[in-house]
Amino acid sequence: MKCDRRDFDYEPVTRTRGTSRDEVTGVSFESIKARLVPSEVTSKEFLPPGEESKTNRSTQQGDRPTRKITVTGQIWNSQRGHGITFVILFLYTTLAYFRPYELSPALAWTAWLPYSVAVLMLAVFVPTQFALEGNLTARPKEVSLLGMLCLVALISIPSAISPQNSWNTFTSLLLKIVIVFVIMINVVRTERRLKGMLLLAIAAALVMSASALSNTSAAGELSARAKVDIHNNMFGEPNGMALYLVTMMPIVIAWLMIVRSFLIKAVLGVCTFLMMAGVFATLSRGGFLGLTCAGLMLVWKLGRRHRLMLVIGTMLVVVASVVLVPSGYENRLASIVDPTLDTVGSFSSRQAVLIRSITIALKRPIWGVGIGNFPLFSIHSQGTHNTYTQLASEMGFLALVIYLAFVWQAFKRLRKVERETLTQGGKSRFYYLAVGFQASLAGYLVSTFFLHFAYEPNLYFLVACIVCFHEIYKASRIPPEESNWFKARA
Repeated sequence: MKCDRRDFDYEPVTRTRGTSRDEVTGVSFESIKARLVPSEVTSKEFLPPGEESKTNRSTQQGDRPTRKITVTGQIWNSQRGHGITFVILFLYTTLAYFRPYELSPALAWTAWLPYSVAVLMLAVFVPTQFALEGNLTARPKEVSLLGMLCLVALISIPSAISPQNSWNTFTSLLLKIVIVFVIMINVVRTERRLKGMLLLAIAAALVMSASALSNTSAAGELSARAKVDIHNNMFGEPNGMALYLVTMMPIVIAWLMIVRSFLIKAVLGVCTFLMMAGVFATLSRGGFLGLTCAGLMLVWKLGRRHRLMLVIGTMLVVVASVVLVPSGYENRLASIVDPTLDTVGSFSSRQAVLIRSITIALKRPIWGVGIGNFPLFSIHSQGTHNTYTQLASEMGFLALVIYLAFVWQAFKRLRKVERETLTQGGKSRFYYLAVGFQASLAGYLVSTFFLHFAYEPNLYFLVACIVCFHEIYKASRIPPEESNWFKARA
């Protein structure tokens, strides 16, 4: 029995507390089964008990049977919703990246905008989410892990040496990040929305790279560390900006592999080298190590399909590195293995702080010294300069385990997409982006050995995009129409 494409009107369904089911009427069993991934089809659930004989009689009489299909693992309905919330989320993210009130005194009046936009976003999101899904949020494992991390943070507050400092860190940093994460994974439901969020993040990386290079050149100090006129940890601090650029570059390279237009490939290539120059301009040792790790993962993953392009790309990167690396950067990198080459003494200072954070974590392994309280125990009130010891010393080893499980869950999602799309040419866009996200995560994990970024939004934005990417991929496996995401239009 053949099934006309126009008869097929299946949509993935919302995952609720029970098993979600969707009635599909007028479609033959064989055609549906052929279009589903085998691991997601439970044959026993196609027909309720005692109905097989009825179905056989119905088929013999020429009637098409009604069958139940269970597709598990969807965190939200594939229907479009949260349109207004997405627009507000996009605006809020733009304000968070560019902070116009810090760029010019004439824009100081915009200082109230981020908080107001955040309140408006919550006010629109909550009733819309209940109307669409009947719950406050989808529940992928990442949400549960973040909830556990928040719980551990709250438990660490009463025993902290400064509960007020811990409470301020929790409410102003961690809680805000978790709220935005929850909104993102519920709102970014379509490929176009995910593409918009990624383009915004890449645009911010390009603007910050260009600004840093311009400021450094204007100052006439080619060996000075690049900086921008934004006073947040993501961009205002050179190591933070290097980390952000390291996480964005693999995504740009993945996009470069996806598009077909030579002109767009050239533009994306220029963007890649601009961000690479931005990383070098920061003179960040952690950023360089993260960039190297991300590059090695891209070489390993992408080399299986494009050996010639890999050789050409590697040669271009080597040449660009020679041209773009500022003077004095070689000695700074060499100080990683030879501390005597560190002329400013930052290596020994950070080593002492790292040892202090490990000591505190071992002395107070359960709840730590309280979220945000390590500087009170540190040398000259410095941070740990290591995300992992930051978590262990401030909230105990349980928080560190939760954090690592959070990252590992994102890796598992991406690895699954990579395996399933490696040999599927029609879904190559998912393969390349899965590889790009993995390289971004790898670069982030290495770079944050030298930064205390446990309560900064970089990782959480990246993982939220990965969760949405994975759900969009799962929904695309039974596509009503051919997707054109990231396809260049000549």
